[in-house]
Amino acid sequence: MTNQPPKKHNLPGTLTVGSIIGGTYRVIDFVGAGGMGYVYKVEHLMMAKVMAPKVLRADEVSPAVWSRFRIEAKAIARLDHPNVVRIYDMNQTEEGTPYYTMDLLAGQSLADYLDANGPMPPALALPVFTQVCVGLAYAHERGIIHRDIKPGNIMLTGVGGGAPAGKNCRFRHR
Repeated sequence: MTNQPPKKHNLPGTLTVGSIIGGTYRVIDFVGAGGMGYVYKVEHLMMAKVMAPKVLRADEVSPAVWSRFRIEAKAIARLDHPNVVRIYDMNQTEEGTPYYTMDLLAGQSLADYLDANGPMPPALALPVFTQVCVGLAYAHERGIIHRDIKPGNIMLTGVGGGAPAGKNCRFRHR
């Protein structure tokens, strides 16, 4: 990694490589898009830690969406479990677009895995399914439910380096 900021160029969504959000994070790359927003790869300027902010789509920001986004972030932030993504920060970009910052997970979504490989062999599927269920049970015990369980919201970490581990994303308070 260099100390020189990368050249700015447009990415999908609203941010550009090299731009600073919230006075805290430098945008490195685009990771993906979902129903509510965009996910980027960023570096925390003071801690040199790589993270992933989820930024609401600017054209989707309404009082109802902003409320749902805050509820999702607060719900996930209350959870500390190896099978649940972690949330560290919530803020707004300089343009006023809400975002929260979470772990940048190395791996791929279960949906991407299934698209590339077809059905997961039972010897891999059972541990992933168990881990996802353990993470969901942990959240449910704390009054938090998953709002959209589907392969695209389950991240497989450790893919390629042994058995994948399942990690849940997207929750809300009951």
